[in-house]
Amino acid sequence: MTRRWTSAIMFAGAEGARRFGEYRRMVGGISGRMLTLRLRELEEHRSLIQAVHAVASWAAREGR
Repeated sequence: MTRRWTSAIMFAGAEGARRFGEYRRMVGGISGRMLTLRLRELEEHRSLIQAVHAVASWAAREGR
């Protein structure tokens, strides 16, 4: 799966779970809507998992 922004999002999540705003800052130039779409897409492809505690965060899955 190689769509625009995907590799930047995966790189940003490689070091552990991040909150939405952290992804947005780390992946410069991406709109909130596009980040939401890509995060959902990566979840569907099981490349990311969403952890919901007091706030939502996403982390890259091991072995991908």
